[in-house]
Amino acid sequence: MADPGGDKSGLSRRDFLKLALLGGAVVAGEGIRRKLPAIRKFWDENGAMVTGNVEDLDLITSEVPKSLKGKNIPTENEWFRDADATLKEGISLYEEWRESDTALPKPHYQKPENYLNIPSMAYQLGQKVREAPEKLDDGYLGYVDYLLDAADEFNMPYSMLFEGSGAGIASIQQLIAIDPGTGLVKDIRQSMKEKFGDEFDIWSACRYGPLTDEQRKFFGDKFQNWYSDAMKYVQDVRGKSTEQISTSVLFSYFLYKNKGDILASTWDTSTWLKILVRNDPSSDLKRDPSYDRAQQATSLFKDEFSPTISANWVVDNVDRSDKELNYVEDPYANFQYKDYMPPNRSGGFYHAWNIMALCMSMSPFLAKRMVATQCNPSLGDDGNRWTEYGRDKCKADMLVVDKADEIDRIVHKYD
Repeated sequence: MADPGGDKSGLSRRDFLKLALLGGAVVAGEGIRRKLPAIRKFWDENGAMVTGNVEDLDLITSEVPKSLKGKNIPTENEWFRDADATLKEGISLYEEWRESDTALPKPHYQKPENYLNIPSMAYQLGQKVREAPEKLDDGYLGYVDYLLDAADEFNMPYSMLFEGSGAGIASIQQLIAIDPGTGLVKDIRQSMKEKFGDEFDIWSACRYGPLTDEQRKFFGDKFQNWYSDAMKYVQDVRGKSTEQISTSVLFSYFLYKNKGDILASTWDTSTWLKILVRNDPSSDLKRDPSYDRAQQATSLFKDEFSPTISANWVVDNVDRSDKELNYVEDPYANFQYKDYMPPNRSGGFYHAWNIMALCMSMSPFLAKRMVATQCNPSLGDDGNRWTEYGRDKCKADMLVVDKADEIDRIVHKYD
């Protein structure tokens, strides 16, 4: 990885502080902002990147669809709790198992090799600005391009932090090629070396080829066992409970499978939940978001991350035949109804664990700004503020990343 040294970057800690001070001045000067539209526009587009907060989160357009008019829309999710509590509960469950099975390793955490912090990201941003200074003329879009280009430098085999957390999954081969650090792919990698020779590297083979039919079947079988074994465990626990279970149960299961590896287990939890609601595990992970997948997820798990309207309530109150609220072809269609769309809301399960994994893979400072930038709404000419995810899901995501410092403290107890 490139040298993360200080003054070479062109975007130093002092520059970050300047941006933060600018942000504080703009936030404080509400009257000035109203008088100067250029500042208001800049802040709409860049404020989340500067502060790590989304100031107009409550202004994201959300309307109750006609099919739900007359229903008592929840104002509070009875199952909501802070994300760090869910994380700690999963670790505690694993620790209980260790009390009766002393052969189980202690829970442990190790920073990924490509861990992001302010100096390393600033250095890469400076490099990108020097390589293409003309993008500065593009304003906000240019800044985003610099960030995306800099982030790409931190992706590495078996730790594709940005590609693995941001991209959808379209096949088992692609899952391996964009692996952010799962225990699943770690196991596939080692098993395939044992079978096909120490020189065989499954990431390179999936990314660039070639792959034989035997190799495809091998990692396909490994995936099926991984997915179905976890499903069987979750269903067994759910069957003994009078209500849906916490996703912390799934996380503790992966801690057991990964011999206490906290980061790999967090990525496994996120990836498994993403497949549950977005893919067909019986058909090479064909993309398949649907009401039925949302229903399966909410029948197993309680949504503990949404502060007001849970995904469980949405699925329970929206009919399978509602074409408008179950539409999935265009993620930006019907943006005003996003809070009431089952396939959309079920994604909150994996979003939360994805964000927790990112909080373990970069400094809390950067994690907050990355998620805030993603949740920052676009402002339409008609005055609507909208996102791909809707208001409730963005609120849930921001509440998870607001716990980045606590998540960081928790995992560092085990390094």
